Amino acid sequence: MSRKIKYLNPRQFTYYSPRYKQFRTVPEDYPSDGASWVTDIYSQCWWVHDILYELRRWDDGASCTYQQANNVLYDILVSEGRYGRAPIWWLGTTIFGPIYRKFNKNA
Repeated sequence: MSRKIKYLNPRQFTYYSPRYKQFRTVPEDYPSDGASWVTDIYSQCWWVHDILYELRRWDDGASCTYQQANNVLYDILVSEGRYGRAPIWWLGTTIFGPIYRKFNKNA
């Protein structure tokens, strides 16, 4: 993982995606860079988004696309009541994620 580490997950948790009917566990001490290019907020969205981007798998081994990870980020933000932030962050990860991955071979 080549991104800058800003946070370590304080406790393991498992996220269930109602949209994809899949689980993704984020282990304790999983590293994250938080939100990129915007102010960090306390949210599970970037933990789940980061691990889905890195592993590209759900807990059962099924593949997870980058777009699915972006959609999960959106879904978590909406579930937290962050209705204004959700579409902006979804759009940002959808537009800038491919550019970031193009120039960062480890992403």
